Amino acid sequence: MVIASLAFAALAATPTQAQSLTDPYQIFARAREYWLQQHYPAMLEYTVAVSVLEAGSLKTERYWSAYDSSAQEIAVDSVSDYERAHPTYAAGGLNLHFQIPLIQKVLGRAQPPSDFLGVPLLAPNYTFGMAQIPPTSSATPSPMEIVRDVRDEFHDPAPDRTPNPKASPGELPIIERETVYNRAYRVTLTGVESTYGVPAYHLLLEALRDPWRYRLQQLWVDTHTLAPIQLVERMNFVDGPGTAVPWRVRFANVDGALYVYDETALRPMRYSGLAYPQASVAFQNIHAVEQLSRPPPPVAPQAPLIMSEPSFP
Repeated sequence: MVIASLAFAALAATPTQAQSLTDPYQIFARAREYWLQQHYPAMLEYTVAVSVLEAGSLKTERYWSAYDSSAQEIAVDSVSDYERAHPTYAAGGLNLHFQIPLIQKVLGRAQPPSDFLGVPLLAPNYTFGMAQIPPTSSATPSPMEIVRDVRDEFHDPAPDRTPNPKASPGELPIIERETVYNRAYRVTLTGVESTYGVPAYHLLLEALRDPWRYRLQQLWVDTHTLAPIQLVERMNFVDGPGTAVPWRVRFANVDGALYVYDETALRPMRYSGLAYPQASVAFQNIHAVEQLSRPPPPVAPQAPLIMSEPSFP
């Protein structure tokens, strides 16, 4: 069963001595520290699957993606498998533009969006602001570093990927200096409950400032490993319909490291005139590679909407 294996993967990630914590701020801090213990390959390939329920039909489109952990950059093929299987062709004949509403309604019907929720420019190890994972060191230029040089040469703007500050040898990177008087969240422990078969601390989080940045509302933390299992945030992504609804995010362990498993919208949404009662984003087939299986696109995705997560400097 997928859900059971999801929970077991988190449980088996980093065996630690079982403990019982009662301070919600300590539990939250331990969950953030867990992220900093993760070690990611220099290069990842994976598939981002975007699924929506539209007019009673479940539709899924998958995008080839890659993540360069050393440069912290994402590459994505902006043409999904669904788009290749369902190409959109412009109508033949004259391309006339009428200003009469009735004629526009008959002859100028809007085309459905080629990307259900936008092109996903997403990394599978995104921490949702809980930690800043330092870049993986790399001695030789990666394919995506070469692509970045091409972008620089032709003045093609790529998404802002400001490098996170590195820690000194033997020192953990600073997530955020918090004191009793300057916390980003008010954290409450509601108790321990079974989450996908794993005992988990259930935390409620209330942003004390900048709610568009500090978006977490609930967090479930494995009582054994102190790994994040699941969270609920008030909104998702930088732009688009996902910013208007809360999302549930689940995590899983893949080859000894913590990754996002899937993200599910908790309320219906609308985009480009279409209604989606259900929508989700899943990360599939995450695996380390020495060399990408295909050249990354030389330019940033060109689409009406890009699904990207906010950065946390």
